[in-house]
Amino acid sequence: MILPETLKQRLQEYSDTGFIKIDSRELFSYESWIQVLIGQKYLKSYEKFSQPDIPANGAVQFLTNVHNAIKREVDKLPEHRIFINNLNK
Repeated sequence: MILPETLKQRLQEYSDTGFIKIDSRELFSYESWIQVLIGQKYLKSYEKFSQPDIPANGAVQFLTNVHNAIKREVDKLPEHRIFINNLNK
């Protein structure tokens, strides 16, 4: 499969720096790209993520959002005892 030039450039940027510049108007966020690329084992070394020029506040905000999303979903679940009791009904 022939990759579009824009995708080639993005993958090269990720390989070179461990980072991808994403425009706010794009369909997929930076976090989505990183999750897919990590899941596909595209980057063999994660040392590039420790570069001091990549701001940590974005990671902190992302992880805070993930935490809050998980908490909202967990809060909707029944207590374990109630869940188990309802399994046989």
